[in-house]
Amino acid sequence: MRSTIKNMVSATMDHDLWSDSWRRYVTDYEVFLNFRGKDIRGGLIDIIRYFMEAAGIRCFYDDDSLHTGDVISEQLLRSIERSHVYIVMLSKNYAESKWCLRELAHMVKCQAVSNGRKVILPMFCDVTVENVKLKETSSYRATLENLSIAEKDRQEWTDALIRVGHIKGLHKGNTGDVDFSQMIVKDVRFRLRMRYLSYHLVGMDERAKSAEKLLDVESGDVRFLVIHGERGTGKTTLARSLFLQFSTRFQGSSFIPDVGEIQRHYGFENLERKLLSDICGDYGESRSVKLSFRDKKVLIVLDGVDKWQQIKKLAGMSTWFGSGSRIIITTSNREVLSIQHEVSEERNLNQAREFFGFEMEEMEFNEAAQVFSRYAFGQDSPLETFENLSRQIVIYSQRLPLILEIMGSLLHRERDMKRWEQIIQSLKDSKTVKEKLRISYDALKDSARRVFLDIACFFVNAEKTKPTYMWRSCYHNSEGIEALLEYSLVKIVDDNKLWMHDYLRELGRDIVRNNYCDPLWKHSRVWIHEEALDVLKNKELNQEVEGICLSYKGELTKLTREEFTGKCKLRFLKLYYVEFHGDFTNRLRELRWLCWHNGGEFSATNFASANLVVLDLAHSSITDTWDGWNQFKENNLRVVDLKCCDILTKTPRLSQFENLERLIIEDCTSLTEIDHSIGELRRLKCLNIKGCDSLAKLPEQICSLEMLREILITKKVCRPFSLPESIGLLKSLTILEIVRVRMAQISESIGSLENLQRLSLLGCSGFEKLPKSFGQLKSLVELDISETQIIRLPKSIRMLKELKVIKMEHSSIKKLPPTIGKVEKLEELHAKHSRDLQGEVPDGIGMLCHLKILDLSHTSLGRLPENLSQLTHLQKLQIQPCCDPQNLSQLPPKLTDLGITFWALYQVSNLSALGSTLSHLVIDTRHDHPLIERYNWELDFRGLTKLEKLELHVPNDPNLKPKFQFPDRLKSLHLSCQDLRCCSELPSSLSKLTLTNVVVNTRLPHLDNLERLSSLELLNCKLNDDSDCGGTIEICRLATLVHLSPSSCLFSIANELRPPKTLRVLNVIECEFRNTVLHLSGLKCLKRLEISYCERLVEVKGLGELELLEELIILECPSLERLEGDMSNSKRLRVFRLIDNHKLGKLEGLERVRARDLKRFEATGRSLPSANILRPKHSRHQGFD
Repeated sequence: MRSTIKNMVSATMDHDLWSDSWRRYVTDYEVFLNFRGKDIRGGLIDIIRYFMEAAGIRCFYDDDSLHTGDVISEQLLRSIERSHVYIVMLSKNYAESKWCLRELAHMVKCQAVSNGRKVILPMFCDVTVENVKLKETSSYRATLENLSIAEKDRQEWTDALIRVGHIKGLHKGNTGDVDFSQMIVKDVRFRLRMRYLSYHLVGMDERAKSAEKLLDVESGDVRFLVIHGERGTGKTTLARSLFLQFSTRFQGSSFIPDVGEIQRHYGFENLERKLLSDICGDYGESRSVKLSFRDKKVLIVLDGVDKWQQIKKLAGMSTWFGSGSRIIITTSNREVLSIQHEVSEERNLNQAREFFGFEMEEMEFNEAAQVFSRYAFGQDSPLETFENLSRQIVIYSQRLPLILEIMGSLLHRERDMKRWEQIIQSLKDSKTVKEKLRISYDALKDSARRVFLDIACFFVNAEKTKPTYMWRSCYHNSEGIEALLEYSLVKIVDDNKLWMHDYLRELGRDIVRNNYCDPLWKHSRVWIHEEALDVLKNKELNQEVEGICLSYKGELTKLTREEFTGKCKLRFLKLYYVEFHGDFTNRLRELRWLCWHNGGEFSATNFASANLVVLDLAHSSITDTWDGWNQFKENNLRVVDLKCCDILTKTPRLSQFENLERLIIEDCTSLTEIDHSIGELRRLKCLNIKGCDSLAKLPEQICSLEMLREILITKKVCRPFSLPESIGLLKSLTILEIVRVRMAQISESIGSLENLQRLSLLGCSGFEKLPKSFGQLKSLVELDISETQIIRLPKSIRMLKELKVIKMEHSSIKKLPPTIGKVEKLEELHAKHSRDLQGEVPDGIGMLCHLKILDLSHTSLGRLPENLSQLTHLQKLQIQPCCDPQNLSQLPPKLTDLGITFWALYQVSNLSALGSTLSHLVIDTRHDHPLIERYNWELDFRGLTKLEKLELHVPNDPNLKPKFQFPDRLKSLHLSCQDLRCCSELPSSLSKLTLTNVVVNTRLPHLDNLERLSSLELLNCKLNDDSDCGGTIEICRLATLVHLSPSSCLFSIANELRPPKTLRVLNVIECEFRNTVLHLSGLKCLKRLEISYCERLVEVKGLGELELLEELIILECPSLERLEGDMSNSKRLRVFRLIDNHKLGKLEGLERVRARDLKRFEATGRSLPSANILRPKHSRHQGFD
């Protein structure tokens, strides 16, 4: 048998896939195989062993029959801890083996603390999932109850089995040993390969570093980074990596893929809506981009831009965004880079640049070889026997990362040199990129090809769930999408969305159209609106069509049975603004997906196909009495989407959809009732009723849905709502999300939700405590009670052994329970701004060995525990400004983000030990120790070599004589103190500086060396000019400054405030001026000027020189009399707001400003020009928008 297996393996599997150089990235064993030897016989383990060896996978095989005793050896523990994949062979009598159960419990522990780096793969061999989950009739359960073991072990093993029972695994059933072994090894190989690739931005490390420097996320200016280059060079990969790395540093973020494609098919409104939704949530829906982000620091990626107009529409001006915002653009169109210099002088002002270009150049040969090798061999270099063949692959792949990735993914299972030579010859013969990519497409099975073409034509950037239902219905499995993922032809990105490179999308569409050689009637998929109309209107056309997308073009289209004559293969139909009329008997028999948005009249009969699995009626004017419901009685529907059906007040009778798994009723604002027939949907898994603000309750019948896993309830405005009393009957429920509702209480039955993993009560009101049964939620992983009126966490929280995240920000919690230290797996505790939170921090906090985030900032907590330094995994600690630190002698050793008071900082002795990790430090002394002046105020931060952001608040005490020294890499400094002489010198690396409560009598010291400073904020500062010293405030010498914002400042200076010529944004709020004059002469780069609430300001000079000015806002300056300069020189002016400046006289040249250039005009005050010059006649009073 051994020789037979060897022959079979050598013919079908890779040889030595993971070689010695791969071992640099892995530990002793990659896989740990756990099985009961008495059950798994007949050669299965031998076959698995041979397949593993053939694939080069190091696997530890542990047969329980070889062990004696009750204690696992240290060597065996290390083997488990160092492995990445755990294979658990669950056999009939597995639960009888104490040794197997001990190992299983340890594997579950290791997986739980691995942050997703370790995975458990259960294999069900002659045993059911219900048996492993220890249901009432489970033989495993009976066996465990009869084992002679300690109760602690029994509970631990019980929890481990239940945990594994909820993991999706492979079922052997009647599958042969060889086939089953191949399935196991295929899954393992894929997971190990993905794990390796996830460690590196393949071949782009240096490019990423260069792009990061240009992005400079800590500088205060608004910056555009344009990543450009040939297609397939990795622009999107780099942009996505930057987005994932830095998005948490911004107040809001959005990644919009395939901007050009989406704009052509769905218009700018779709793009703008996504941008607003991502950053503002529900509250941004009715606003515009240019008005929504002015006060927000945002990160936006516009991927796949192909026209300058797309940038202009979505991110047209830097003044649309708050200080520090970043907009990353990827494009293959060099014309997008042809941005005209706004003034000739600006060409020499590198400091004033907004757009930074980054070209993705051709890879060096060694880099390209590394990319290919990582995908083909799982290592940085080829196997020795494949070096020459790999070199040829790299050469004929033109060193394009896309082709290298695709070819490497195609060949990572192939070790037949003849096959390699065939592929090399195909690459050599292929002249274009798409021809080279087609080699991988041609290697797919038929079902995978069909899925590939579906995605290319209809589903790029679409959520994966719905199309997966269609493919399973068509092909009875999900192998197609799995093959595409394995071959890197498709990727799953943010929020479970399908993503495909535009080269691959074009390849798929070219295949459908046979490179434009075939006439329209031969196309299997039609996605262009005009072509779709032709296909539908001409019954002679396209009897082979499988999918049609008719996008919205503003014209109502009427369809009857005639339009579908002969289209017997049609399975996907996506229509906008269409009416259906007539008898559709036998017309749509193969239809799996019907999307009908903004639909008109529906008077069709015999319409629905019995094969229909997805019905999407979003944005339609339907009601519960809609005639169309009768057309979908006999069907196989799995998904019904009724999102944004604004006039729907009640759901239809749902019992006709007996196979339904997902019901989406999101944003149906008029919905007041869900029909009680929902209780008959025995297969329902997900119920989404987000944004249904008029809905006040769920029907009690919903509690009979044994398969329901998710309930999502969100209100835009907090309104009354009630859950069913018997909600605890939903045994399969894993996610219960209830946001911004008012409830009298939560049912005690909630404790019976034994599989609940996420419970969110964000923003809920009306109740002050969690139910007593809360501690029974043994599977709970995340709890969110932020912004609630809950006043205490129950002591039973100690029972939640799986709980990892507690969010209670802005809550009414009064005390942390002493039992919180028993929540063994807790990783994050967020409690900031919970002002009522008082008392001591429980000592048990220091025992939470997995804790990574502890945020107790802005609470009223007192004493900290002495053992806080034992939190060796803690990365973020925020305890300012309230916690009493007298017991804090040591800080945890791996902190990257620390918020602390000066008093606490004085207590610790190991701040310098954080030099290699700490990047963000906040020292708050505004509410510090009453005897703070007795301490030594000389602080040297130079040992914190990784520190990039520092916030330092010094008390306004004249007796303090602070001295500070800063590290060389510091990029952002917020300094609140009266005397800047406390700083020996500010680091030249600073790009953003915020000064608060500063009093300067001569000139701003130590600023001359700030060669990179782009943003300066002055808050509540007094800048005086001491004539005896002959000083002056020389902000104008900051040659890189682009953003200046003084607020509540006193400028008592003779020579006035003179901003530098590079300035683009100037915001002057509530400031006073000694000479009552503000000079703006020479600010030819200024784009936004706001002067508000400056009571003594009389005159602004130099306004006529602001040639690039786009926004002028002057609000409530009661003494302002003159704006000197010709306004008509500001030819780019878009926003003009002069409100309640009652002494302001006539503005020169305003009447010559062209009305069509202004997006917003508001003016009140005497002697202002007639609004009729600048606004349409129908505008209100003196403003239009």
